[in-house]
Amino acid sequence: MMGPYRFVVLTVVLAVLAACGGDDETAPAGATEAVDGPSAAAATNPTLIFDGTTCTYEGPTQVVVGGLTPVALENTSDIDIDAVLLSMPSQEALDAAVDRLPPGSGSDITLDMPPGSTQEAWLQAGPGERNEEALLLEPGLFLMDCGRVPSGASLPDYVWRGGSFEGVEG
Repeated sequence: MMGPYRFVVLTVVLAVLAACGGDDETAPAGATEAVDGPSAAAATNPTLIFDGTTCTYEGPTQVVVGGLTPVALENTSDIDIDAVLLSMPSQEALDAAVDRLPPGSGSDITLDMPPGSTQEAWLQAGPGERNEEALLLEPGLFLMDCGRVPSGASLPDYVWRGGSFEGVEG
C-alpha cells in the first residue's frame, strides 16, 4: 500500500512530466532549426588526431564561438604529444603559415609562431590519451599544430601542421 507521502511525491513527479511534454513537435519560443551555415557546420568540435607520424585536423571549417568551445587532442601514438591553438590576425597570415607548412606535413625545423598570431591554448596528451579543453574563443581564424617537446625542453623539436578553422558568431 502506498503511503500519503509517496502518493504526493508521485503525483508531483507525474504533473511535472506532463507539463514538460513528451512528443510535442513544437520548438520552444526563440529556438531555430539550423539547416545550413555556421551552426550546421559546427556539428562537431575541432579535434587534432596524432598517430605518431601525422597530425590530422578533424572538424568543421567553421565553428560557432562566443561561449565555451571544446577543442580536443587525441593521441593514438605511443609518445607524448602537445598541441597548440593559435589565433591568426588575418587570412593572409593564415595562408602564409599554411604555405610554409601545409596541413598533414611536418618539419624538424623549429618554427617561430606566425607573425601576429596569439597562442590561445596548449594541450598535452600521453600515449593513447585524449585531452579536451573548453575554451572561450572570439570570432576569427585559428591554426592548430601538433608538436613533440623533448623532456625538459620548452620548444618542440618537431612540428606537424594539423589544420585550421574559422570561428564564427553563433
